[in-house]
Amino acid sequence: MCSGDAEVIFSIGAGVDTLHINALSHFHGELFYSCFGDYGENKQDAKDGGVRSLTGAIEIDKIQHPHSLQNNNGDIYFLESKTSTLYKNFEPQFALDGYLRGLAIQGDEYLIGRSKSRNSEMGGPAALIRTDREGGILDFVEFEDFDEIYD
Repeated sequence: MCSGDAEVIFSIGAGVDTLHINALSHFHGELFYSCFGDYGENKQDAKDGGVRSLTGAIEIDKIQHPHSLQNNNGDIYFLESKTSTLYKNFEPQFALDGYLRGLAIQGDEYLIGRSKSRNSEMGGPAALIRTDREGGILDFVEFEDFDEIYD
C-alpha cells in the first residue's frame, strides 16, 4: 500500500482508449512514453502513434504501433510494430518481416520478438530473432505453439 497523495500527470478521460500507452523510458533526463494514438473501428488501424515526453514534447509522431521503448547506453530505441521497423534515437534503422514486439539489446546484437504475423504475407509462428546492428539475421527460434511475443 502506498502512502501519500497520488499526482495525476495527465489524463484524457476515463473509458477512452485513444492514447494507448504501452511503454515508459527515460532519455536525456526526461520521461518518455510510446502510444498508439487514435484509431477507427479497430486498434489495428491506429496510425497516429508516437513517442512523447511527459513535458508534452512530441519526438516522433505519425507512426504505427510503437512498442518496446527503452534507453540503452544513452540511446533510445523502439519498434514500430506495424511497419516492422527498429528505431534508434527516433531514426529508422532497418525493417524485418512480421509484427515486431519485444526488444532486448545485447552488445552489438538485437534480440527481437516477432508475433505471429499481422501485416505480412509470411504467416508463420511467433519467433525470437537475433540480428546484428544492420538488421542481418544471425539466428532465430520459432515458437509453433504461440501466436504472440511481448516485452
